[in-house]
Amino acid sequence: ISPQTLEAVKKAYTKGSAKVFGTAFLLLLISGAYMAKDYLGGDHGWWQSNFQKLLLTKIAVLLLMCLITFISVFNVTILKKPDPFGKFSHLIALVLCLAMVILAKLMWWL
Repeated sequence: ISPQTLEAVKKAYTKGSAKVFGTAFLLLLISGAYMAKDYLGGDHGWWQSNFQKLLLTKIAVLLLMCLITFISVFNVTILKKPDPFGKFSHLIALVLCLAMVILAKLMWWL
């Protein structure tokens, strides 16, 4: 495959993925905030049950993912520097997503 074709395919692929991943990211934030509203604070407390501990850990992992995303986007778009996480950014995101899925499953089993 020629470099021009490869670049065109890469650009077309990443153009749509930003909308999909952005929407998924937003849904994760909204669902975490909604669950936190119902299960944390007030009479429920903050760190009393395993469910609350896992929910807070899941929210912390999500916030870490937000921070990493912000740093990457800021460096690439504003500072015009390469992504500081380089070729590992997608691997980091995958591992963090898997951690959130595992935490979500554990929340209901424990």
